Amino acid sequence: MPELCNICIVTSTADCTNDGIETRTCVKHKLHEETRNVDALGHNMAFNNEITAATCITEGFGGYVCIRNECNHIDMAIISALGHQGLTPAFAVTCTAAGNSQISGTCTREGCGQSFPGTVIPALGHDFDWQETRTGVETGTCQYIGCIETDIRLTLALGNTGPAGGIIFYVADGQDGRSLGFTVQGYSGGTGNTAYLNFVGYTAYYLEAAPSNISGTQIWAGINTTSNENRDYIPGLSQNDTDQTDWEIGRGRMNTAIIIARGINYETPYTTPAASACAALGNDWFLPSKNELNAMYIASTAPNNVASLQPSVTNAFWSSSQSRDNMAWQQYFNAVSQNPTSKLSASLAVRAIRAF
Repeated sequence: MPELCNICIVTSTADCTNDGIETRTCVKHKLHEETRNVDALGHNMAFNNEITAATCITEGFGGYVCIRNECNHIDMAIISALGHQGLTPAFAVTCTAAGNSQISGTCTREGCGQSFPGTVIPALGHDFDWQETRTGVETGTCQYIGCIETDIRLTLALGNTGPAGGIIFYVADGQDGRSLGFTVQGYSGGTGNTAYLNFVGYTAYYLEAAPSNISGTQIWAGINTTSNENRDYIPGLSQNDTDQTDWEIGRGRMNTAIIIARGINYETPYTTPAASACAALGNDWFLPSKNELNAMYIASTAPNNVASLQPSVTNAFWSSSQSRDNMAWQQYFNAVSQNPTSKLSASLAVRAIRAF
């Protein structure tokens, strides 16, 4: 039986990427030697994403690192930049609010803190498609997509001619404490021969005065048409009644209807010269309330100075507003003064007005 060789192995060590070599030498026959290759070991990779951290704006590097001794081979992987956080995205401008075409704010990510002013786009404002919907009034709807805002604008001014040929002396334009429009209070108390006085309330934006005063001067009320008795009040017409005459703008037409109806419908009718003279111009003409009459006075003075409203007479004008049972309010146009006076004994100027 042949004697086996005694093998002595001398190794050139294989590593991750390089083959190693094993050598066998026979101790009996020193010249007998064999070699063989030892395959490379390959990397022993472990994941590590902390090689270079990504920031908001720069990429990071991470991936697998070989943990075999003395290798440290890295298979790199790009980590995308993180992007800023806590910023306000770009947002569209609207009619009433500014927009921004870019992100804005300050990044809240730790270690960043970069600020972005963005590009502010001012609010567009409404773009109304104005259409005349009644005399002196235009209504508009915003044309921008997504906006449903509507608005009203008035096209007539103090001193202009009204639709009935009168002089505009009050414009409810929403400016300087005035409301945008006002309510003309309706009346439904007329019956029989006073039913013609009834009307449905409505919204008005203007008051116009007749081009001139009613001819002559008038008492407010008080002559009994049956007995010809003179009285300084109409029975049943009291400032304290539920249908009392009021002072406010928008109340003059209802006041006028109340006065005339009370005069006609009382058991023995009484005249109502001031109110009746106004209504005789047409059902929508009336004796102004205390505040409506004062608005006419204001329009006739500085800074408005509507000359056509400056009366040719210097005495006072009647309003349709009662002070008490036997007195009503008057307005002097040659002085800033409103005073109560007797409905019967005072004969004053009258200027009819209408609301539209």
